[in-house]
Amino acid sequence: MSETPPIWHRHGRPLTELADAWTVLAANAAPLPIESVSLDRAEGRVLAQAIPCKGDFPPFDKAMMDGFAVRSADCAAPNASLTLIGTAAAGHVDIAALRPGQAVRINTGAPMPSGADAVARIEDATVSQDGTRVSLAKPVRSGMHVSPRGSAQRAGDVAVAAPTRIGPAQVATIAAAGHTNATVFEQADVAIVSTGDELVPPGASTKPGQIVESNSILIAGLVRRFGATARPLGIVEDRPDALRERFAAALQSRVVITCGGMSMGTLDLVPQTLESLGVRWLFHGVNMRPAKPVAYGRGPAGQHVFGLPGNPGSTFVAMHVLVRPLLDALHGLGGGPPRWRAARLIEEIAPHKDSRPAVLPGLMHDGDDGVMEVRLMAWGGSGDAIGLASAEALIFIPHPAEGLRAGEAVTYLTLD
Repeated sequence: MSETPPIWHRHGRPLTELADAWTVLAANAAPLPIESVSLDRAEGRVLAQAIPCKGDFPPFDKAMMDGFAVRSADCAAPNASLTLIGTAAAGHVDIAALRPGQAVRINTGAPMPSGADAVARIEDATVSQDGTRVSLAKPVRSGMHVSPRGSAQRAGDVAVAAPTRIGPAQVATIAAAGHTNATVFEQADVAIVSTGDELVPPGASTKPGQIVESNSILIAGLVRRFGATARPLGIVEDRPDALRERFAAALQSRVVITCGGMSMGTLDLVPQTLESLGVRWLFHGVNMRPAKPVAYGRGPAGQHVFGLPGNPGSTFVAMHVLVRPLLDALHGLGGGPPRWRAARLIEEIAPHKDSRPAVLPGLMHDGDDGVMEVRLMAWGGSGDAIGLASAEALIFIPHPAEGLRAGEAVTYLTLD
């Protein structure tokens, strides 16, 4: 566990800069152990060991068009006339070798007959009425419409590099390379706890002063999208004994995310309750908006513990800007800042009285010149859960007090 000293926003201590928060996270996030999984369980996991091809791919000279396998030497001029001696179909290799002046009907994906070095397209051919001869309207070059053996990969070549997040294309490639299993990093299991006397579960009727709890649903969805497994532990009241019991259960997971109770109110009991269970905070309070009260620490058994503020906008931003980098590092994708992308700002961002670096929801557009363009969206602030449904990006504004002009370069995160 890192010995980075804690920097808290409580008790008047300075806020942690975003760059320093990323450094703390990277220093504390070693990749998880690896395991072998079958390909039907591999999608969404991160490959830990490169996948080599067990053989050449394709494993034979393969026809890439429906047509006729020919010797190009017989077809150097238009209107070549050849004798048909059979048909080559995908999955069959029982066709005789071609001799000069001969051709074979061939289907896409079929092995090329011995002696053939090109495929003439069916669209360029005319077969005699008795089916014994074929005339080719155009010349045929050697190698035309043929994928040579090993042209995609040779035996021993890397088919899929590591680390790579495995999607459907990677699963198919691993299978084509001759493998039924993949070695991947274990998934982080994430316990999720929402705190607050005002919270009721979705579907429950609300009394005055109560709100429907949706942050845990948001967190669980993002946790799964980021490649981890989610273990929601429900809502817990703002009582020390109830909090302690629920957090003790949460600390059975490798990662704990709590939501609510992280600020300066008299009922913001989460930090000290977790401390009583052995959690040591490495930062509490980050110089950003929203999500300033966010905290990160390590549990007594090395658990990673995040305390997120209760506003949904703050939760959303903290998950993308701080939690995802840690989960990526645990899954072998490297630590450090998020993967910011460059874009051009469409609309001016007026100077803001709050000078803290801001990460705000926005919309994306493809510029006429091919450059990605972004703009801030209309949003009611960190308490606006409904407005987040329209967000396509998070735009980073490092110096809000200065504002930004339309056309300036900015960085953003995609939400995919």
